[in-house]
Amino acid sequence: MEHRDFFTTVPTPTLFGNCDFSTRFGLVGSCFSEAMFQKFRRYGFHAWSSPFGTLYNPISVMEELRYAMDLSLEFTVHEQQGVFFAWETAHHLQAKSQSVLLQELEQLRTEHHLRLKATNVLFFTVGSSWAYFLKSTGALVANCHKVPASYFDKRLLTVEAMGSVFEALLVQLQGFNPALKIVLTVSPVRHLRDGFVENSRSKARLMEWCHAMVDSFPQVQYYPSYEMVMDELRDYRFFEADGVHPNEQAVRFVWERLCPSVFSSETQEIMGKIETIRKMESHRFSANAETETFKRNIEALKQELSSYSIAW
Repeated sequence: MEHRDFFTTVPTPTLFGNCDFSTRFGLVGSCFSEAMFQKFRRYGFHAWSSPFGTLYNPISVMEELRYAMDLSLEFTVHEQQGVFFAWETAHHLQAKSQSVLLQELEQLRTEHHLRLKATNVLFFTVGSSWAYFLKSTGALVANCHKVPASYFDKRLLTVEAMGSVFEALLVQLQGFNPALKIVLTVSPVRHLRDGFVENSRSKARLMEWCHAMVDSFPQVQYYPSYEMVMDELRDYRFFEADGVHPNEQAVRFVWERLCPSVFSSETQEIMGKIETIRKMESHRFSANAETETFKRNIEALKQELSSYSIAW
């Protein structure tokens, strides 16, 4: 047996041609999406992440995009023990008054309204098809905000429900940003609080939904982040201590596999120079004189790359 046969290599697709530093990226969805967003920013790409924070189920992520496009949509505000929040957002978006909360949310979505309109490629990462619905109204919530479980019904989203909402979203997106391309990917973060079998059921539905959308819409592609971590790495050393979240080594592995699928060869070469600069920026010195010299050297290196649209 050949040494290479000891490993399962997941084929990686080419996504929408050769992107470069002029390409605008958006990354929405689960916490793995945020980890990938940090990579895009480290290497100087124009990128933005979920305005309403980490969201897990696909329909809530779709609603986030609808709210970014249609500024007339109203947030569903709730108060719990003197804290105000909206059912459409992640748990960290809270305030002591409704007016302060709404002001922050309106600012966030106004900013991302413009960003989404200028985006070329949108990475849409889904984490779980388990979703929570308010018993009082039947409305889907993006996050439970530590409200007692008795307030909610929990159930798996169907492939059909996710598909119908996504199809309507695409129609709206095409009118808002006709050139937008979408990359669907499933987060490798395991939602074991739901249960081992329940997590597998959830991920299976997400997979089925993703591929149904890719088969139906030419502007949608799939990237196998989940398969890379689960099938190629297959080891707890690539996870954090909780055994659930992929660690930095796993994130870097997926990022390095993604780069040839997305970026031109020239862009990847420039990324190597940017990495050198980033390492220089993180270097610590004991002498101020040495620090100033390093700063001048960094600025000189950045100036050499000034012809590229790098978002430092």
